Amino acid sequence: MEILWDLKEDDFKKFKCYLSGTVLEGCRPIPRGRLEDQSRTDVVTLMEDYYGDQRVNITKEILKKISRNDLIERLENSQWFKVEKVDEKQLKQKDRGIHSASQEEEEQHGIPPPFYEWRDSSPL
Repeated sequence: MEILWDLKEDDFKKFKCYLSGTVLEGCRPIPRGRLEDQSRTDVVTLMEDYYGDQRVNITKEILKKISRNDLIERLENSQWFKVEKVDEKQLKQKDRGIHSASQEEEEQHGIPPPFYEWRDSSPL
C-alpha cells in the first residue's frame, strides 16, 4: 500500500486509468466507474478483489508505464516484500487429488479436510 502513497495525484490518476485497461494478459480490467473517486486504500482493495496475488505484478507493470522505475526498485528491494507465486492449476490439481478419495475412506481413516493458509505480505 505504501507505494501508492508515493505517487503524485497526476500519477495516481494515470495508475487508475491503466487499471481500467488491459494491464496483463488474462487479467480483466477494473471498470472505470469503480475506480472514479476512489482513495488509494480503496484502489488497493479493488486490486485485491480483481487480481489477488497478481496485484503486485500488475502494479509493477503500471509503474513501468508511468515511468516510476524508482518505485519498482523500492518495491522489489523491500525487506517485507515476500510474494510466493502460486500456480492455480497446480493448486486445483492438488485439491482434486485430495478430494479424489471417497467420503467413506475419509471417514474410515479420519482424514481432515484440506487447509490452505494464505499469507499476504504485499506492500500494496
